[in-house]
Amino acid sequence: MTDLQPTGAPLAGAQIVSPQASAAARARAIAFLRWAGWIVLGALVLMAPVFINGRVFPFTDSATYFQSGYHTLRILFEGAGLPISEFSRAYLAARSPYYGVFITGVEYIGTLWLIVVMNALASAIFLRALARIISAERANAIYATLFLGLTVFSALPLFVGFIMPDVTAAFAIGAIGLLVFYPERLTLGEKVLLWTMLASALAFHPTHGMISIFLAPVALAFRWFMRKKDVVRRAAVLSSAMAVGMGAWALFSIVNNASDRPQYSPPFITARLLADGTGKKYLRKACAENQNAYALCAYKDLPFAKSDDVLWGWQKDRGVFAVATPETRLALLHEQRRFAINTVLNDPLGQALASLRNFGLQLISVGVDEGFKLDAQYWMTYPKDFYLREMAIRARLCDEKAKTCPARLPLDAIQIWLYITTGLAALYMAAWYYRSAPAAARGDQELRLFMAFGAVVLAGIVINAAVCGVISGPFARYQARVAWLLPTLAIIAEMRFPILTTLLTRTRRADPASG
Repeated sequence: MTDLQPTGAPLAGAQIVSPQASAAARARAIAFLRWAGWIVLGALVLMAPVFINGRVFPFTDSATYFQSGYHTLRILFEGAGLPISEFSRAYLAARSPYYGVFITGVEYIGTLWLIVVMNALASAIFLRALARIISAERANAIYATLFLGLTVFSALPLFVGFIMPDVTAAFAIGAIGLLVFYPERLTLGEKVLLWTMLASALAFHPTHGMISIFLAPVALAFRWFMRKKDVVRRAAVLSSAMAVGMGAWALFSIVNNASDRPQYSPPFITARLLADGTGKKYLRKACAENQNAYALCAYKDLPFAKSDDVLWGWQKDRGVFAVATPETRLALLHEQRRFAINTVLNDPLGQALASLRNFGLQLISVGVDEGFKLDAQYWMTYPKDFYLREMAIRARLCDEKAKTCPARLPLDAIQIWLYITTGLAALYMAAWYYRSAPAAARGDQELRLFMAFGAVVLAGIVINAAVCGVISGPFARYQARVAWLLPTLAIIAEMRFPILTTLLTRTRRADPASG
């Protein structure tokens, strides 16, 4: 006997790869390449409007995220980042340091177009997963219709090029819906992706957390009413993602409060109440009784026409927060809670009506007005640490003198177009639910599942309007950032559970002249 291997036998430790395993590996590789090809194609189409525009879309607030990123780096690494002024320190706590570090790092690499690419890829992956989950048999057709249709009929491609975290608000709403209603159809990779999208969205902007806090219970309630037995597990998945996203803000708050130069959040609620009129009425009443009741009493005779004037107005006959001394700014921040409570108690009905009006206006505001028109003359007057001028020149968004940064796209015409397409999508979905309800009542489980998913997405759009409109005020970009979910639902509904196609088919059959 010897220790030699018999002739023709495999060497010790060698692995035998069967033809079946090799074929399976090739099939997986081909499937991945096809998936990647579809994703790249969708991303390129979604980026097309930004390519046509010739530059990305930074907003004035983009600069504050750069400030937050610079300052965070300065805290983490000695000598890194850039210092901030006392004025900037008074509002930077409202900006996510996580998104700030992200875009600061991207800008350091040398091009803001990388943010556009990442936004487009995330959007394409989200739409592809949505198409496959709703209908595996028609996934390619639905996905192609989605990225082509949304490029033409929605604001999504503009938000792909927007240097703000706004696009992630819609991702959070969609992720909640998919994780609650279609968990068994999600691959492990898709579950990780959606969970990450939800957690990141919450870490990138505080309003996303507020929306999710209200929306998650709605989604879980629908799941419970559908007699699904895994509601607790779905709640645990959502809660873990939300805990990470909101925990990131808690960590920032702890570190910030322990700093010797903490940052603050501007008095958004005070500005909103003053612009609503209820705050102005209460302020003048309180200051008449005691001229030292609030630091705000020094400004009691201003018109308070807009919340932006209160916060960022540089004219002394309109502005408050921006033109105040550092000591007064801190006083305005510290008295905000007391002022808000007393304003509501002074006129609860008036404030309820004002908030309802803001909610209604926000719900129907889906344009791309102030957020996408980079007004160089406006931000050139800001403090030197605002950085937007330097960033705009480095990214070649403007000429070297940074006097003009015009968009090539006809934004005014696009805004009108978005109102039309979003309105039509909303009307279609109302008709679709009305026509589909009988079939769902008869027990069509696929239809019921999509109806529940769609209802949660629509609820997210409504909650977004309530959160943004009531707290900050009706600004078009707040609603436009999630309104593209309406045509998304309309496209999927018509392709998977058609009503128009079915109606046209019946009409043709009923018409003898049609053949």
